[in-house]
Amino acid sequence: METSVASSRASQPSAFYASMNGQTSGSQKLPLQASVRHAVTDLLVSIKSLLMALDDWSQRKRTDEELSDIYVRFGNDFNDVVTVFSQVHVDMSDLTSVPETLRGVLEECLSEEASPQVLEQHLPKVREVITRLLKGLRDRRSVVTGG
Repeated sequence: METSVASSRASQPSAFYASMNGQTSGSQKLPLQASVRHAVTDLLVSIKSLLMALDDWSQRKRTDEELSDIYVRFGNDFNDVVTVFSQVHVDMSDLTSVPETLRGVLEECLSEEASPQVLEQHLPKVREVITRLLKGLRDRRSVVTGG
């Protein structure tokens, strides 16, 4: 039984196998698009983690150091996005200040005593920076996906 399944698979190469061997048109574009999607997804997860950690910080469930670690992950994921976008020749120069701007807002927030009121005071600035980043990513989506 195993032999017939293996023979059946061998006679019909998968699309993945075919694309890895250059047997499909656009085989170069697809891996780059997948890399872009992966990097952007990781960045979106980092943004969500950062926002959730800020909420936890305001309730004293997370420390400044934990929030800092999550911000570092955000920064690394942001850099990965910039790198992968540059590989597909998409300019990100208008967004390169986002991590530094966000860092300044976070430092200002964390310089105060953790409380929901302090978070509410700084959250509009955090949202403004994150929204700018998300809009910038959205604007580039069609350039990368070709549609």
